[in-house]
Amino acid sequence: MFDTPKNEKQQKLDTTLDKLKEKYGYHSVTRAGQMNIDQMMDFKDE
Repeated sequence: MFDTPKNEKQQKLDTTLDKLKEKYGYHSVTRAGQMNIDQMMDFKDE
């Protein structure tokens, strides 16, 4: 609706994430806020 720099930056980030998920699979990229503590600990152990 409003093209502020913050909205443009978010839109570019969303587009990039969509492309990465399309290429590498839906679960290839996860925002930290969407991860639960168990997922974060599993990732840390790798």
